Amino acid sequence: LGLPAGVAQMMATLMPVQHRPRIISPEGVRRLLQAREKGQQQVPQYGRLDVASEAPEVLSFCLTGIPLDNSGAASAALAGLQLLPLCDGTLTTFVPFGAKTQHQQVFLADETEQLLLSTLGSLRVDCLHLSDEAVSTLLKLAQLGATNLALLTPQALASHVLPKLLPKPA
Repeated sequence: LGLPAGVAQMMATLMPVQHRPRIISPEGVRRLLQAREKGQQQVPQYGRLDVASEAPEVLSFCLTGIPLDNSGAASAALAGLQLLPLCDGTLTTFVPFGAKTQHQQVFLADETEQLLLSTLGSLRVDCLHLSDEAVSTLLKLAQLGATNLALLTPQALASHVLPKLLPKPA
């Protein structure tokens, strides 16, 4: 089908051969994963994505064609997808900005910020295995502020990062 290996492996696991579509689009994969995350019936449960190999390929594929404007379409297209690789080796879910959820804000950090915040892997997106295109799209998404993905600004540092770094008052 001409799919990245991680996407092809995920689709092979998710769908029996007789139910696989002939054309697999990024939008179709996003909808399938969103239905799975919502627990809709008739969607097989896929095991955990391999963070180092499958997740970056599936994320890169799903980011293809995402509208990068202020319409809210990007957050709707990505909402509920557990595809963001974090530096602590886990995946987190895209959440529309302002949604009441247990998912915290996560940050795209440059090399210097990565070094400074090395102990906070659960707050930093791991871009190491992502394509340059995927990182560029994530950067644009973070700039839009439509999801829980954000840039590490002074305000974000003060409100989200420093409380995790500083000792708790006795």
